[in-house]
Amino acid sequence: MTHSRYLYVVPRDQVAELVGPLLRHPDLRVRGAAAHSLGYNAAGGKFPRGLRRLLKEGDAEARRSALYAMGHSRDPRFIPDLLAVLRDPD
Repeated sequence: MTHSRYLYVVPRDQVAELVGPLLRHPDLRVRGAAAHSLGYNAAGGKFPRGLRRLLKEGDAEARRSALYAMGHSRDPRFIPDLLAVLRDPD
């Protein structure tokens, strides 16, 4: 997945406001890039529903981005999701 470098220069205090809504974008690549940017900025905990939706996508790269955001958020609400993926053969 190609990530736009611009998603990584958004000021941290504006990441949730500017990047979070992209988790609802119709293009899966945009949703994955948004999740990765949220993970990079440790802001994934503000979007549990969007990341969980992305985790259910069939695309491996999008799922990886969702997991990255969940892990970097250090939000304990994601522990069950992360454990479930560890048990998943895919």
